[in-house]
Amino acid sequence: MSTGRTSPVGASRRAGTPLRTEPWQGERRGFTLTELLVVIAILALLLAILLPMTHRARKQAAAMTCQSNLRQWGILLNTYVTANDGKFFNELTFVDRWAKPEPATVWVKSWWYIFLTQFGNYRDIWLCPMARTPSSDGMTGARFRAWRGMRGAERLPEGGWGEVEREFLGSYGVNSWVGLGRQPDEARPNSACWTTPDVKEAANAPLVFDCCRSVYSGTLDGPPPEEDADPLLYESSNVCMDRHKGGIHAVFMDWSVRKVGLKQLWTLKWHREYDTAGPWTKAGGVRPGDWPQWMKRFKDDR
Repeated sequence: MSTGRTSPVGASRRAGTPLRTEPWQGERRGFTLTELLVVIAILALLLAILLPMTHRARKQAAAMTCQSNLRQWGILLNTYVTANDGKFFNELTFVDRWAKPEPATVWVKSWWYIFLTQFGNYRDIWLCPMARTPSSDGMTGARFRAWRGMRGAERLPEGGWGEVEREFLGSYGVNSWVGLGRQPDEARPNSACWTTPDVKEAANAPLVFDCCRSVYSGTLDGPPPEEDADPLLYESSNVCMDRHKGGIHAVFMDWSVRKVGLKQLWTLKWHREYDTAGPWTKAGGVRPGDWPQWMKRFKDDR
């Protein structure tokens, strides 16, 4: 029985304003401006955290690859030494340059080719991941640039060596004080050269390392006045470069591989007569303020 009264709900529906306590099925509720700003802020924070971590991880991976390359060079050098009565390179030969034989030291001219021809093709370990792009100004590389070679020696089918023209890139250099065989040179007496790795200084004598040239004389002058100074003007610029977070990598005559801080370069035993207590070492009296401005942030030698 009807009481004649109108319920509030019915009145509301007749008035055209339906009462709803929940959204209709399929209806979407949009984000508020505040919620969008919160999401954007969270994403920005995550990016700020993740990007440096990604960059750092990439550099760490590059450093590990570089050290792995140098370990491979150490294995090749050790293989050569083992097969040659424990001696480093000692081969003075004739290189046929345009049909005119000319005395040359294979070790100094193109030691890479010795390994390429005797032990296989190892081009994949020539380049540090931090310096794969060739230099734009010729054969000399830079901190993040590879050096470029255009000519080298290669074993001939009939025996001996011949000079060949072949472009190749590299990020590492070899210590030219390792091995005999050069013509007499007052600036590089044989008495100062390393002839075998079986010496007590082996753990501090660098063999192959990050370098702007394929061969490094291993005689350090003063530190370069600015970062990426011209290696042709400042000999030390060939190795004193911030390629790996304050240092370079090297394999030593005991076949160990490690990072060398830039200020520690002057403490390495580059050749038999090299003074490891020279003026640019703590033992030689260097002070923190003596270093060029760009090097002051790096660790001092131990």
